[in-house]
Amino acid sequence: MRPIEVLYLLAVAACATAFTARTGAGMFRRGAAAEGGGAPPAMGTAGRPRDVDPERMRRLIREGILSDREALFFKRRAPSSGGFFETSRRLRVLGTEAEVTVLWPESRKGAEEAALRGMEEAWRGLEKLLEGEMERLRTAGLGPVPIAEPVGGLLREARRLHRETRGAFDVASAPLQDLWRRAAGEGRVPSESEIGEARSRSGWDLLEVTVTGAEKKGVGVGVDLGVLVRGHAVDRAVGDLETAGAAGARIRLGEVLRAFGRFPGGAWEIQVPHPFRPGGACARLRIPEGALCLGGSRGRLLESGGRRLVPFPDPRTGGPPGGIFTAAVAGPAALDCAAWAEALGVLGPEGLELLPSGSGLEGFVAGGSPESPRAEATPGFRDLLVSGPDF
Repeated sequence: MRPIEVLYLLAVAACATAFTARTGAGMFRRGAAAEGGGAPPAMGTAGRPRDVDPERMRRLIREGILSDREALFFKRRAPSSGGFFETSRRLRVLGTEAEVTVLWPESRKGAEEAALRGMEEAWRGLEKLLEGEMERLRTAGLGPVPIAEPVGGLLREARRLHRETRGAFDVASAPLQDLWRRAAGEGRVPSESEIGEARSRSGWDLLEVTVTGAEKKGVGVGVDLGVLVRGHAVDRAVGDLETAGAAGARIRLGEVLRAFGRFPGGAWEIQVPHPFRPGGACARLRIPEGALCLGGSRGRLLESGGRRLVPFPDPRTGGPPGGIFTAAVAGPAALDCAAWAEALGVLGPEGLELLPSGSGLEGFVAGGSPESPRAEATPGFRDLLVSGPDF
């Protein structure tokens, strides 16, 4: 390398170091002033904090003093001794089984239990709040019904996703969902009269989302946020674990999964259930980072009049979907993946064309018939496949 090139690289490095130190110090000076004049964390020669207090960082983010982008600057530059350790937790929450495995840098030794306990407490709190708000909505009379956050925000997200999926994802169809759940438990398909009665109490025409909650326009209307709440819970857990200093994590909450950061063994391998073979898989994919949700039949079928049907309704008609489909959706956030996986289980392969452009969502649908199964996937989803579709 010529001398002039060496001098140029040294100058660029010096400017970058000075900018990093000035920016980092300025950000924490604002946080310290807002908290009563406390001293900012000690900075190294490259502007890196020698220690980052996760509780303080979360407080600064909540108060709007530190943005998520600025917090990420400090998290990624927090020191590490080079070693890592794992912690795992299994629990039942939000109506399903949860599995969480987290990779921590040695510098977070001793703080990991508090972070996992905080994650579980947040999930339990959300579960309790959801149950209370949905019961209040169900039993309320006609007119406005205030709904506490974040449940109110999830209801607004559900309305958006209902429009995007052209009605295939519909949380306002709780009476229909309940009917099919009961009938499936009895091993039968609901009767036409039962479906008609449940449909009279289902649908967004009976419920209007407002800034403070919802307005009921029909008696007996109910909401089942179900999988959407699980998607939200997973996304929230990822944010909390990142803020707590985790180097990576794998979170499974029922059919909703999400991974982030580095992890021993590399990417997470997931099996996509076979649409016609209970317990079998039709494809295997690898998720290096991001969210994935499984939807559709997943091997659960009902027999009626010589036909095999999935045990859940198409909310647009009240009857069963037009086919038997297994679906999977990958993307940046679990909330949207959860809604679209449920929608594709109703729409089938045609629903892949409805995935919003630029959203980062990629989809997979397997269906057809037991004698002639087939699968379709978006180009981005094919890049995740390790093997399959295996028909």
